[in-house]
Amino acid sequence: MTTALIPLISWILLGIAAIAAILCLALGMRPLRLTARFSSDTPAEPDGSDTAWLPKASVIVRAQPDEETVATILDSIAAQDYPDFETIVVFDASPETSDMMTEALQGRYPDVHFTFIPAESHNLSRAKLANMVGIKAASGSVAVTTRANARIPSDRWLSEMMAPFRDPEVKVALGFSRPDFSQARGAGKWYRQFDRCLTSAQWLGAAIGGHPYRGDRNNLAFSIDAFQANKGYARTMFLHDGDDDIFISEIATPENTRAVLSSDSIVTMEWGSATNRVCGIAKEGYLFTQRWLRKGPFLLAGFVSLCQWLVPGLLAAAALTALPDIIPACIALALLLAFWGCEIAAYRRLAARLLAVRLWWAVVPFWLWRPVGNAFFRMHASGRRSSHYTYRR
Repeated sequence: MTTALIPLISWILLGIAAIAAILCLALGMRPLRLTARFSSDTPAEPDGSDTAWLPKASVIVRAQPDEETVATILDSIAAQDYPDFETIVVFDASPETSDMMTEALQGRYPDVHFTFIPAESHNLSRAKLANMVGIKAASGSVAVTTRANARIPSDRWLSEMMAPFRDPEVKVALGFSRPDFSQARGAGKWYRQFDRCLTSAQWLGAAIGGHPYRGDRNNLAFSIDAFQANKGYARTMFLHDGDDDIFISEIATPENTRAVLSSDSIVTMEWGSATNRVCGIAKEGYLFTQRWLRKGPFLLAGFVSLCQWLVPGLLAAAALTALPDIIPACIALALLLAFWGCEIAAYRRLAARLLAVRLWWAVVPFWLWRPVGNAFFRMHASGRRSSHYTYRR
């Protein structure tokens, strides 16, 4: 009787593995597929001199006191083809250093407004303070936030970021930035790029699918009216992070939010030798703030991670249970290769879209390692939770 049940158990395990694989590829991988095929490239603006449909943009640049870096991005912004915008540079430095930088740059950029984060507020969130100071000085109706070390891809960047605001109902445009991973060091840079690519696809795909919950502070546009109606970051001023995920989740809806992912809109962040450290800090910050966000996208991502081990495990169990019959083993191998093949194809298409490295053989081991690596990362980060609160630093 027991011997007769063994083939049945093997086929049941094969069936469960197939269902898990299909659900993973159809539902769990949906954000990757949406991001991979999505493009916000739009036709050129209407011809003619009537630009009444164009809102004025206030580009807010958070900057460290580095004259060459600030000058580079100001040159890129000045070259933008958008007809109505202003530039506000907020120095994250002391008043004395900020005055020195302003004096050095004002002559070259007379139309740029230079300001700084007040010294007495330096223990608060730098990103939030920079945006609030910039918005206070803004005369436009849409704030576009970035950093001085962002490399703007073309003179169409601002037009692409502002294109969704043609629709008066739109209040948020979610852009995308990528670290320059050529500046990263160590063998882990390939995995970091893979991990960031999947994480980015998670929130971008959710936005494209009509469920926005996060943005990218280095390439983000939002209505200043919506910012003020939300009382800015009032509900998260006790956190260093949250300016581009908790804030976005508070004001974004399927109707008022658009993703911007075109060849002219993706900016590259140059962190130099600090690339590895900055990526780790950013991941830790988003991991901490996700408790204030809706759980759906993270549960879906967790299911995909689970399937990386569940599907091979079930298929291996089915093959071993059926021995010496090799037919279930052959079917299990075919299913596993098909599952991994679909994941490799999905990642390679996504990587091409997000300007990441197009891995091949490493995709499968990276997928398998990701849930394990994330578990270790969470354990490592759990000891620094207090550092994310402004009153603890």
